[in-house]
Amino acid sequence: MPDEAYQAARAVFEERELVDLTIAISLMNAYNRMAISFRATPAAAAG
Repeated sequence: MPDEAYQAARAVFEERELVDLTIAISLMNAYNRMAISFRATPAAAAG
């Protein structure tokens, strides 16, 4: 992440919020990668 982007996020979020946001983004990325690997069809598309 560029320093400018981090500083912009730091101006808006506190340290704990940045940690929570990072964890949430990481989990979404992991779940999406697993869904792609297992060729899971999203429920909204299956209906």
